[in-house]
Amino acid sequence: MRAQPPLVDRVRALLDSSSKDPRGPKIEELEHTLTDGYAAALALEGECLRIGKQIGELRVDGSESTQLRGRLRQTEEELARLRDLLSVLRRRTDAARATRANR
Repeated sequence: MRAQPPLVDRVRALLDSSSKDPRGPKIEELEHTLTDGYAAALALEGECLRIGKQIGELRVDGSESTQLRGRLRQTEEELARLRDLLSVLRRRTDAARATRANR
């Protein structure tokens, strides 16, 4: 992902550690990363809207429109990948909370 490589690396590291270590990462760390991830997803959604607006403002279908459509597609794909990772992290966070509550 072009916009959030450190964030994606953090999410993947948390997912790896929670699958290898029965205690897993701290819930606070999971929640903080989820919050950062949701903020990044909102930023990507905003970028998609801005690009879509720019495309709509163009009256001719030229190279600029083609470039914008490519950026939009790339940003939408990036957003989808981030959402997929965050949904897995959300499930792990919920499971960690449940485990903590049962102790």
